[in-house]
Amino acid sequence: MLSIGNNLIRRGMPYALFMLRGLVVLYAVMLLPRVFADQQDRVEHSGGDSVYRIELSDEKTLSGRVESIDAQELVLRSNEELCRVPIATVRSITQMPLSDEKFWPIELTLVEGSTLCGDQVSLSGNTVSLSRSGTTIDLPSTSVFLVHFHSSQENKMAVDDWRSELPEKPDGDSVFVKRENGFEIVSCAILEISDDSVTILLDEEKIPVKRSKIAGLAWLRPTDDSSPIAGSVLVTLAGGRLLAKAVHVENDTVQIDLTAIDPIHLTLSDIRSLDFTAGRVVSLVSLKPEKVEVEPFFGSLFLIEGFSEYFRPRSVGSAASIDGTATIESLFIQPRTTMTWRIPPDSLLLRTRAQLSKDVGQGSALMRILLDDKELMRQVFASGVGATSDQHTNSQNGSVTDLDIRLSVQGARKLQIVVDYGPNGDAGGTIRLEKPRIEK
Repeated sequence: MLSIGNNLIRRGMPYALFMLRGLVVLYAVMLLPRVFADQQDRVEHSGGDSVYRIELSDEKTLSGRVESIDAQELVLRSNEELCRVPIATVRSITQMPLSDEKFWPIELTLVEGSTLCGDQVSLSGNTVSLSRSGTTIDLPSTSVFLVHFHSSQENKMAVDDWRSELPEKPDGDSVFVKRENGFEIVSCAILEISDDSVTILLDEEKIPVKRSKIAGLAWLRPTDDSSPIAGSVLVTLAGGRLLAKAVHVENDTVQIDLTAIDPIHLTLSDIRSLDFTAGRVVSLVSLKPEKVEVEPFFGSLFLIEGFSEYFRPRSVGSAASIDGTATIESLFIQPRTTMTWRIPPDSLLLRTRAQLSKDVGQGSALMRILLDDKELMRQVFASGVGATSDQHTNSQNGSVTDLDIRLSVQGARKLQIVVDYGPNGDAGGTIRLEKPRIEK
């Protein structure tokens, strides 16, 4: 009996081992999806594969995955180590590389100038709902100024065509209806927006208008052109730009606190950049100079009434614009001009891009920058010369056509920018300063 039992065990052992291996393989197959899901969870909660470049106020940079942001600090995972950075020292956070910009058929412009893009929009009662990438954002209708309907990427590029026709003093809400040779502006009250139509009130009659016939909507709203306040954060999204009071990040969730409406919640992958200098920047275009001295080559011409304005510095663009559509804020300075500013307290950096203007005059010009009467930079700008980003120039550097300038102004009280004719003595050479600003 014992030998028979042993024989049965020996004969059955291979089958038992086979069954055991089968059970192990089956268990592994069932477990793998859970393992991958857990791994995906960890990836998603650490901001996915997005790596961000951090620019600090001392000119240093860091890079890594953003773990969290609050009012006190930024937590960054770099080389598998956690790095804690005081938020007061962070100037900007930029996604590297930037995610591809998709086409958004809907673009909202809020009353305070922010923009927010999405896939679909609706208006019901007092709520505007914007759907983007599976998330719905509800906004009070009073916070929305414009709605752009983009039927294609080409149509998106021509958005200003109808926006430039906004009435200066509208009688009510405005609907821009597409016509063969432009737009027809219908003054009415906008009541409802659905997937395929916009319902308006015109002459006490409710009229549905097909969405496909509408280029855009404009509500009768008081707009806010005020500049960003200290502590503001300019948030650039994959589809939009928001001026926020604060930004909080925890795992992959981003909370954006706005001024007049409830916070907006997005994912970290939606964030292309955060600019913490938005409320800590003083534009030289809007900062009134303490003194402007202009002495044209023909001094007597400067005495002619009205003619002297031609020689004085002039500015273009708007510092308060955050929708990306305004002309780049610039300051044009002609030769034989000295501009003097009193530097605001707690200032750290002077930043601008200087170049020989292509619009006003040709030739060459000499630009000097002085702090408290001490010269920090002297550079000749001339036509037809290659660009450089080296701000520490000397006689061997020669002339340039444009130059990125970053100079410390910490502790200084007076800033002077002097523009004069170049060494060739030619009569052109207007200097253009792009986004000239002092950062705190």
